[in-house]
Amino acid sequence: IGRIGGDFWKVLKAPKGSRMSTLAARYPETYWGQLCLNYCIPHVFGKGPKHPVATVRSEAFRENMQEIEARVFIEKALLSKGARARLGDDLARRCRAVLDERIRACLQSAGEGWTWFVSSGWSKRTEMLFGLAAEVDRKLARGAR
Repeated sequence: IGRIGGDFWKVLKAPKGSRMSTLAARYPETYWGQLCLNYCIPHVFGKGPKHPVATVRSEAFRENMQEIEARVFIEKALLSKGARARLGDDLARRCRAVLDERIRACLQSAGEGWTWFVSSGWSKRTEMLFGLAAEVDRKLARGAR
C-alpha cells in the first residue's frame, strides 16, 4: 500500500551467502526517487517459520485502518441529508468537533515525530472517535426500523 511493503525481506544473497538486499533492489534502473520500493518501509510483517507473522508495525497499521473506517462512517453520516437528520443537531455537532480536532492534531504534529505523538492525547481522541461511531450507528439503526 503506497510505499509500505508487506513482506519485502532481504532475499538476494551476497557471494558469501549472507542476505544483502530485497528484490526491489535487484534492478537499479528502476530507482525513481521516492517511488522506489527501496525507500519505503520494507515490511510490516515479520518472517515466521512458514508464513509472515504480525509485528508491532502491522498491528499499528491495523489499528489505524480501524480508525479510518470509523471516521469515514461518521463522515458519510454527516454528509447524507437523511442520516444527518436522524443524528440530530447535538450528535452531529459533537461528531464534527471530534473530527475537526483530529485534523488539527495531525496538522499541529507535522514533522514532530513519535515523541510528540506519545503525549498528544491520541488515545483519548481514538476513544472519542469510536464512542461517537457507536452512537451514530445506534441512531442510524433506530431510524432504519
